[in-house]
Amino acid sequence: MGSIAGHLQASLLQSAEFYADGCRSNKKDTIKNPLTNISPMQLAWACDDPRAIKFYTAIAAFQNKYEAGNVKGEMEALKQVVANPLKLETYYHDKDIAETISAKSLRRVVLNILKPEIKLTVLKNSPSTR
Repeated sequence: MGSIAGHLQASLLQSAEFYADGCRSNKKDTIKNPLTNISPMQLAWACDDPRAIKFYTAIAAFQNKYEAGNVKGEMEALKQVVANPLKLETYYHDKDIAETISAKSLRRVVLNILKPEIKLTVLKNSPSTR
């Protein structure tokens, strides 16, 4: 996931599973280049699970151009991405490391929906004397 001009963008990427010598990586959480874009809409069409279909279409929604005024739709799409019914690993693109997405510029993150907490403090002031 990344953002351009403050707008969230999401992509599905597949990492290479093998080292250049053909041996499988034994580091479980290591991402390897090249990274390949995967079309979420093609996956949605091939899927029968409604939760996964919603997830894929939500990813696709964040790949498209930003639409001002569609806050309700974006919030629902964001909830579907965070729900992550396929339990895919999620990463953030760190543009301070590289402008383009690569294995080195991705940082593992865990997505959660924050539960709002409101605290109200009331202070009783004595009447001011004039």
